[in-house]
Amino acid sequence: MARGAAAIVLGERWFSRLGLPFDETEARLAAGYLDASNLPAARDFAIATNWREAEAIMRDPQSGAGWWEREEAERKSLMRQMQQRIGPQLLLETLTCAVDGHAESTYASAMKSCGGDEALAKVASGAALTSIHLRALALLAGHGEQHVFVQKYALYAMGRFPLGMRQSTFIFF
Repeated sequence: MARGAAAIVLGERWFSRLGLPFDETEARLAAGYLDASNLPAARDFAIATNWREAEAIMRDPQSGAGWWEREEAERKSLMRQMQQRIGPQLLLETLTCAVDGHAESTYASAMKSCGGDEALAKVASGAALTSIHLRALALLAGHGEQHVFVQKYALYAMGRFPLGMRQSTFIFF
């Protein structure tokens, strides 16, 4: 099972579309992600246009309110389910295998995109790696393409970066 999990990661374009307007496919993905997130406050989405704006949103403690807590609760629930189903050791090996080999590519892409700011590149690449981990977890648990973690990963794979909320607007980069 652990070896097969690595195959669930598709070809990515890490951080390649940051700041650009959404195309039709990306707009559908963003709307799907917000629907899957089940955030009652999220009525719309917008795009951060540069790394400084993105950094301000990431640093704003209110930007994760509701959003982050819901995803963390879902992650914990799926982890419990899968630990009971396959055991903690195999689950850890499987999720590690899914992420292995992507740290360098996500970091290099983030460094290139953010103009060499190491701190921003670490945060961005860490978020992308987390999306791989969460997608693997959701798929292992038997969830399909409509699951919030699969939707989130799809945005990263398209070159986007989900940042957080500002009032009733979810901000992507």
